[in-house]
Amino acid sequence: MMRMTFGLLVLALGCRSVPDGFEGPAVPWEQMDHAARLAHMTAVVEPKMKQSFQAHDAERFADFGCATCHGPGVEDGTYAMPNPELPVLGRAAYRQDYAKNSREMVRFMWEHVEIETAALLGQKAGRTR
Repeated sequence: MMRMTFGLLVLALGCRSVPDGFEGPAVPWEQMDHAARLAHMTAVVEPKMKQSFQAHDAERFADFGCATCHGPGVEDGTYAMPNPELPVLGRAAYRQDYAKNSREMVRFMWEHVEIETAALLGQKAGRTR
C-alpha cells in the first residue's frame, strides 16, 4: 500500500503542467549574466508571479516585489535563491509540519509557484535545496 501511495504521489507530481503564458527565456538562464537575469526577472518573472501571488491572496501579497521571494538578498544585491529565510518544503516537511499549519500556502507553492517560476526561468520544476 505504501509503495502504491508513493507511486501515485510521484506520478501526480510529475504530471503537473505549466500554464499558458509561462514560457522560458530565449537565452538559457545559465548563460545569462547578472544584468540579463535582472532584466528578465524585472520584465517577465516579477509581473507574472505578482499576478499569481495576488490571485492566491490579494491582501497578504498586496506589496509583492523582489523581497517577497528573495528576502535580504534584495538589499545586499545577491538575490540569493533559495531564500534562506523561507522554509524548505521537502516531501517529509510537507507531510508533517507545514501542511498542518499552512496547507493552502504549501499547496499554492507546490502547484503554482514552483511550476510557474521554473517555467519562466526555462527550468524543470522540482529542484530543492
